[in-house]
Amino acid sequence: NFPLDLASVGVPSTNG
Repeated sequence: NFPLDLASVGVPSTNG
């Protein structure tokens, strides 16, 4: 969801 994906608001996107 974000380039850093904090707690995964949905799915691990870039950094996971």
